[in-house]
Amino acid sequence: MGAVELLNEAAQDTNTSGDEATSLREVGSTAESSFEQPIVFSGKLRKYVNTIFHFSSEEPINLHLLILLISILGVVILILQQFMALVPFLAERWRSFSAAIIITLIASVAGTVRMSALYLQDIGKSVQFLGKSGLLSLFVIVVVLIFVYYAVSKALVKFQQSGRVSSAEQIGFDAGFHHS
Repeated sequence: MGAVELLNEAAQDTNTSGDEATSLREVGSTAESSFEQPIVFSGKLRKYVNTIFHFSSEEPINLHLLILLISILGVVILILQQFMALVPFLAERWRSFSAAIIITLIASVAGTVRMSALYLQDIGKSVQFLGKSGLLSLFVIVVVLIFVYYAVSKALVKFQQSGRVSSAEQIGFDAGFHHS
């Protein structure tokens, strides 16, 4: 009798943990669906969002897409700021940052950031293990954007250092040539 009772108790524990797993799945699906619900903006805020991200006034915007748009916008601004810092006139940080914001906003108003976000969202949905989870897809896309920023940043630092080295070599060569 003791073994049968232990088996029944184990079966009940398994059923209970199955219910907990089901409830965790339900919470996950609830979070997923909240990311897909359209966001309602007030009048002026909706106008700004429509203008910046090139949406029509009737087109719904959900939280998933908004996070993706803001992430892309931020990464593009940071990358452009580093490119702008290479231009002597924009070498000061505030100037290069201002130029990067202006260029990014112009590109965004033209719809480039929106199209990039929709493209990345479609790629995330087409990857089999990411397609089922919008939240996981969003996370992976944001991590990839951060990685792209990091890679471009490292490449630009190396480019700046090589430019400084060649400039220093030229100065040394010119100084040696004039003394001869």
